[in-house]
Amino acid sequence: MKQILTLIVFKLFCVTIALAQGNYYSTIDTSSSSFVINLHNLIYPHTKITYYTTAVANYATRDTTDGKKVVTCVYSGENYVFTPPFSWGTYSREHTWCHSWMPTYPSESGPEYSDQHHLYPTNQNKANGIRSNHPLGIVVNPSYTYLQCKLGTNNLGYTVFEPRDSQKGDAARALFYMAVCYHGENGKDWSFNYLNTVTLPSKNEGPQDVALLKQWHQQDPPDAWEIARNDSVYKYQRNRNPFIDNPKWVDIIDFNTMTKIGTATYATEPTYHATNFNAGNITDSSITLAWSKAVAGTQLPSGYILFVRGDNSFITPGDGTVYPTDTTSSNIIKIINLSSNDSTFIVRNLQSATLYYFKLFSFNGDSSLRNYKTDGDVPNIFGQTTGTHSGIPDIVVNEYFNGSLQNQEWVELLVIKDKLDLRGYRVSDYSATGGEQAFVTFANIPFWEEIPIGTFLVLLASGNTQTQDFNISDKLIIVNVTNAAYFSSGSASFNIAGTSDAIQLRNSTGMHVHALGHGNNTNLNSIAMPKVIISGSSASGNIVRFKGVSTISDFNNNTKASHNAGTAATQGYANDSAQVIFINGLTTSVNSAKNDKLFPDKYLLFQNYPNPFNPSTIISYQLPVISNVILKIFDLLGREIETLVNEVQTPGRYSVQFNIGSSQYYIASGVYFYRLTAGKFTETRRMLIIK
Repeated sequence: MKQILTLIVFKLFCVTIALAQGNYYSTIDTSSSSFVINLHNLIYPHTKITYYTTAVANYATRDTTDGKKVVTCVYSGENYVFTPPFSWGTYSREHTWCHSWMPTYPSESGPEYSDQHHLYPTNQNKANGIRSNHPLGIVVNPSYTYLQCKLGTNNLGYTVFEPRDSQKGDAARALFYMAVCYHGENGKDWSFNYLNTVTLPSKNEGPQDVALLKQWHQQDPPDAWEIARNDSVYKYQRNRNPFIDNPKWVDIIDFNTMTKIGTATYATEPTYHATNFNAGNITDSSITLAWSKAVAGTQLPSGYILFVRGDNSFITPGDGTVYPTDTTSSNIIKIINLSSNDSTFIVRNLQSATLYYFKLFSFNGDSSLRNYKTDGDVPNIFGQTTGTHSGIPDIVVNEYFNGSLQNQEWVELLVIKDKLDLRGYRVSDYSATGGEQAFVTFANIPFWEEIPIGTFLVLLASGNTQTQDFNISDKLIIVNVTNAAYFSSGSASFNIAGTSDAIQLRNSTGMHVHALGHGNNTNLNSIAMPKVIISGSSASGNIVRFKGVSTISDFNNNTKASHNAGTAATQGYANDSAQVIFINGLTTSVNSAKNDKLFPDKYLLFQNYPNPFNPSTIISYQLPVISNVILKIFDLLGREIETLVNEVQTPGRYSVQFNIGSSQYYIASGVYFYRLTAGKFTETRRMLIIK
């Protein structure tokens, strides 16, 4: 989850923002002879996503009129309008690196088959099926054309498929990613030499032109949509396509041999950044930015590029890459190319009461010679548009305990949206001085994927020894913020004992969801709506909570919150009779008996998380009916290592921790299996222990 900074209305403040991508690639040295291997080790292994959980459901669809949605065929540009939910049939999942090209073909069990970075939605009969197993290329003599894609022969007489121009660079980067990610795994050769001399000839296909792919990569650089898609895949798969984040790396890899080649030459890098990056006029839909142009040095910039995001996870622009300007209102990421004479720009089409981040890079040269200045303090600011938040929260801060000691504190959240996917959500402890002093981010694990409406979620501060509870069937979850199996990042602490504090929620895209706080400090007033900040300080031993809530809008009503004495015993329950009625109304307004994960409609065994692991991992599963459940661990030879569960369990979703340190046997590094038997259902999955 991206880092969250304080919401400041009407004003922008310069901050030092750590780049998520910069941290992600911190171990990569492009000058190293092992650069390609190191890059491979960074992006593999990763979290395996099932073939049926593709980016269509998570990112590619978008709203249209009359409650319908639309998805675009990436090859042809066709817009397919449907009434939710989306179902496969007319559209299919396109493997950019064809399944039959894979050295593991015909297996569908490996992560390469379902890798989200190369799966795209396409019209099955008019694009995907037409492409078939053919290489991508430039069609000179077309035999088939549909909208912006075509099939035919290239200038050498080989049959090739040509996608629309706006997908050419995306496809090239997907192919480059697949080669680096999987080359050498299990002894398999994913180099283009092997593809072009062994795999494709065996299928009577011509070669995949690597030089052409590199040309497409330059002509169609990563745009705002592709960058945002890379972010989206990262949240679920936990790895990134490095050629979207660092386009220049394509120039220093020989994809035929999968080795490093020489470094490209660019124009002289500008000596200085722009200074005094600030904001002038701020409205509910625009923010006016201004800056002082970079002063003279060895090299003046020939231009600037401005990135706008809804979070602070900026890419580092790659030398030799010209990013197209994109200011469309539908994208939370905006990219604006500016001349060296510009010193102001109005960012328009913004959402009201929404926090935005801005970063301004200087560059010199153009086209393939463009050189960005990325070192030093790159000008970056953030700010929030005015107006009222139009969204309805899907989860709220229901109460928190202001303990006299940090190990007594806790925060209680209430889910008010059915089947809420909490993966990537962030809970922040917002201090009175105007900054985030602690946070935790929900991990990308199946346990958080569909939390039932009406669930109370209690987060225990570090040092709080209260017993954790992961039985989601009773709609009460209690988890310590230091539990790394359930939280992917954070400062593993809360400190809400001050006289002015707030707890803030953000979703997986970094957007504000809800906040509850106390105190008179004006810094808290800058938090976006919906929120409640009650006046007066909350003494140690007091609980700040909502009372008398009867509608969702009450979570944005200051008169519905108060602080008074309480203990941990008040966790996990409605705060009063009014809230009981409200929560009952929420849960009865949905077909929970059929759709809620409280009553799953089938057996499922999920992939353990984390994986690989040492020393512990979480195994989750769900039961549709009362079942005699047996969950066991086996080694590679089929020998039983441990029995984790052997009891009758009611319908619901369960999570069990497996810790190799507590096993009665010595457990070495290697591949192990866990098997769930429930009634007549049996499923086995693989996991990897690394010491």
